[in-house]
Amino acid sequence: MKFYTLFITFTLFIFGTFANQEMGPDQDPGVGRCNVYKKCPLKKQYRNSKLSEKELEKDKYHQCCSYYSHCGESIEYCGVGCQFGDCLPEYKDQTRQLFVCHSLYLQNRCSNDCPCLNGACCSKYGYCGTTKEFCDEGNRMTSTLATKFITLSIPTASKTTTTTTPTPTIKVVKGMCGKDIGSCSEGHCCSKYGWCGSTKDHCYISKGCQSEFGKCQNDSSSTKETKKSTTTTTSKKTSASKKVNSTTKNTITKKTSKTLTKKAKTTSTIKKIAGKCGEGYGKCPKGLCCSKYGWCGSAKDYCAKGCQPKYGKCLN
Repeated sequence: MKFYTLFITFTLFIFGTFANQEMGPDQDPGVGRCNVYKKCPLKKQYRNSKLSEKELEKDKYHQCCSYYSHCGESIEYCGVGCQFGDCLPEYKDQTRQLFVCHSLYLQNRCSNDCPCLNGACCSKYGYCGTTKEFCDEGNRMTSTLATKFITLSIPTASKTTTTTTPTPTIKVVKGMCGKDIGSCSEGHCCSKYGWCGSTKDHCYISKGCQSEFGKCQNDSSSTKETKKSTTTTTSKKTSASKKVNSTTKNTITKKTSKTLTKKAKTTSTIKKIAGKCGEGYGKCPKGLCCSKYGWCGSAKDYCAKGCQPKYGKCLN
């Protein structure tokens, strides 16, 4: 009986020891987890490599650690939000900006490149809110637009070979631009960090403006509000000829002219701002409300008290 008990205990000990060991480099890692203390596994092609251990410590040989700390090798892991591993270099600036914005949002802060969430306004002091202290023309950060969330899915393979399970989605603020994201709305520029706007940091070529995803301009050019006036003048001349015959066969011609009054017409153009609504700006996109401050959004502050039904939907 004692021998049987010892045998069972020893078997469980051996099983537990090997079960808790990490997978070797030649095993399929499935979906791994990662953090600042634990790198992702080596890529499959390097698991039997003859390179030195020191060389294999470099990120380029490892799978990517995604925004949600999952390991993988597709663009969902190695693109925007990749923390370390063989991250794609073309997404480096957007990833840096994503983490910068995240740290601001935790403090209810905002900036030119990090607009407020859920349709709130960014004040000139860099704080988010929905009252007039944040949204009035003189108090608002001029380049911040009303925004809403869009999502970018990140599918993750499960540990079995037959099914896949989706992970939570990364929330990306509307207003991002660039490769695999899209272009800015008409009249806006895509900065080198992948955000839409109209300041010199967004639009100047010397600042890294991306012309393939929005408009760009040279440092010497500027965009200003212009007033255009046109003056039209119409005149009409009528002539009547009267021929008089005399014995000397001379011809006398009399001309009379009439000039109509001048009509002047002056028109002015208002610079269109994305996200703006109301008189002079027009209606919001379908499904959005126009707030009393003249901005489009879908939150309660846009659709309830002060909502302008003429320029978008409103709550009853």
